[in-house]
Amino acid sequence: MRISAVIITKNEEKRIFECLQSLAGVADEIVVLDSFSSDHTVSIAEKSGAKVFQEAFEGYGASKNKANALCTGDYILSLDADERLDEELRKSILAIKSVSDTMPVYQMQRLNNYCGKWIRHGAWNPDRKIRLWRKGVGHWDLSEVHERLILSEQWEPELLAGNILHYSYATKEEHMSKIRKYAEKGALELKKKGKKPLFIQRFISPSARWFRDFILNRGFLDGSAGLEIANLSAYEVWLKYTMY
Repeated sequence: MRISAVIITKNEEKRIFECLQSLAGVADEIVVLDSFSSDHTVSIAEKSGAKVFQEAFEGYGASKNKANALCTGDYILSLDADERLDEELRKSILAIKSVSDTMPVYQMQRLNNYCGKWIRHGAWNPDRKIRLWRKGVGHWDLSEVHERLILSEQWEPELLAGNILHYSYATKEEHMSKIRKYAEKGALELKKKGKKPLFIQRFISPSARWFRDFILNRGFLDGSAGLEIANLSAYEVWLKYTMY
């Protein structure tokens, strides 16, 4: 198994180094597709041995598909710049690289860090993602937000031991900024699909999201961080409908 790791970047100098470090010895090739960063992202990636390509950003799904096409490995490992492999996951990937009978698709658990706290309940946990697959058996859809990997067949992915460590937001303000972007893109996605929401959905849908995340999925067990995530997730839903 020869693995090509893919990372999409734009001004990620504060996070990209740790991501690249976690791939050392695991990925046989690292492909970085950068949207013309104005900071030191490109130089950091190049010094780490990554192959860097630059192209205007056309959405995460489209960018990831283009980066995947640039890979020469027979497996693709997809990470975001704010993610890294923990040591157990690194060992799991190295273990399957040493065997000949490999699965076409592998799933990983993502552990999310919010403002310095690891989140273990609510909508953010469990958070399983298919991030390692044989080249050619999957592609990303072109959704405006939360792009999904589409598989060519209904394979049952094997879950690897260990975690992708996701350092989501360092501050509430950073989260709020991303919410506004996601809400705007979510509203655009609704318009593209011709799904005009009912006026009452502005109130019912955010409340349902909050109840699901904080009560049903036990977000309250994460304390104030769990409450903040539930509140802001509900706010994002409300904002998306009001931006329609």
